[in-house]
Amino acid sequence: MFSVPSGRVLALLAALLVGCGRDSPQNAAQFGKNLGDLPFLRASHDPELQNELARIEAEHGAPAQLTALGKKKGLPDAENVAAVLDRLGSVDALEQLDRRLAVLFSNGRFVVGPESSANSQMLLATQQTALRVFRDALERRNNDFHFDYGKGLLADTKFILAARVGCRLEILSASTTLESGQASDVATSLRRVYRMAELLGEVKLLAARREAAHCRAAALSIVERLVRHPEADRDLILQLQELIGGQLARWPSDASVWAGDRALGLHTFEIVRSGEIATLLNWSELKEMREAGELEAVLKNVDSDELFYLRAMRLLIEACHKPYYQRREAFAQIRRQMRQKRTEGNRPIVSERILLTMEEIELAQALHAQDRASHEAWALALATSLKTPQPDYRTNPLTGAAYAVETVSGQVVVRGIGRTLRMPMFEAAAN
Repeated sequence: MFSVPSGRVLALLAALLVGCGRDSPQNAAQFGKNLGDLPFLRASHDPELQNELARIEAEHGAPAQLTALGKKKGLPDAENVAAVLDRLGSVDALEQLDRRLAVLFSNGRFVVGPESSANSQMLLATQQTALRVFRDALERRNNDFHFDYGKGLLADTKFILAARVGCRLEILSASTTLESGQASDVATSLRRVYRMAELLGEVKLLAARREAAHCRAAALSIVERLVRHPEADRDLILQLQELIGGQLARWPSDASVWAGDRALGLHTFEIVRSGEIATLLNWSELKEMREAGELEAVLKNVDSDELFYLRAMRLLIEACHKPYYQRREAFAQIRRQMRQKRTEGNRPIVSERILLTMEEIELAQALHAQDRASHEAWALALATSLKTPQPDYRTNPLTGAAYAVETVSGQVVVRGIGRTLRMPMFEAAAN
């Protein structure tokens, strides 16, 4: 799974400067981008590996192809959400603000309480300019984050940090507005957060999809309070139904994000083939591999390693067309194949150590399924409360358990997502 700390990105840049004879960061970055054309893979004489590459390119899944598919040519910065969002601040400034915001959230959800309420109001008072920039960005109709899969580890992901900071500020604003009794104004904040989550979800990048899930979790923490607010009325609940229903209708496929992850994995193998695997490891990993004699084996077995990786990713991507709870056999199959390779003395070292960390992959896919399940449950609760037609959601995509919806003493109760949702009824007035 493509997830490398920023410190290793700096190490890679340094290695490309020194090891590859690049005389400037710009040239090193260009070399990293050139790896996105997969020159080392194309030079391989392994016919099975070339066949797998041909299949990926036929699906437009190579790094350069995915980058081209995501571009919106001729989009002026003034009309681009991402370009305006970039004005939110430098990476250092955003990271500092993000750390201040993080203490107010848990697993993406805003933590409600007297202390968090006071802290959020104080923080929000100092960040009105940043909040205005975030809102100004979302006034734009079009968006292009300019994510370049061909740069791999060196690709710019500042937009994810900016989106997280902006969404969290908007959630603080929504919470403060709700506490002041202005329930009707909260829906506007929720629309902004959901739109940013949707834009992040359009990027075939695991980190962006994860952040989209966290943005939506934060939004639901506000929804849960909003439906119980004394000022909430049927018109407001109808707005929430439309908002959540729209998200579900435009939900991005799980398969697309793993196709993007595979493209970044292809770039990672190019780094390995260029002789710079050390930049992908921390010191303990590097020491362990040296002592096990694996560093020498990496280049010797790189063709079979990459072939194993691409076939495993194909299996994962195909499994994504099923709900999460039906993918366990695919996960188990990849683990069995890894064990078999080790037994045969042909361990896929890069796949196993860096890219196919199965526990992390399962957790990431489970997060996506939980995100979807939470919104399906709320769609069912809202429809029941409003007495409008029920959406056709029957089973939780994470667990396979059936949703249970009932009305008890004027309250809608939804079970089957690991917790119980409750909200009042908002029936239409009798004629």
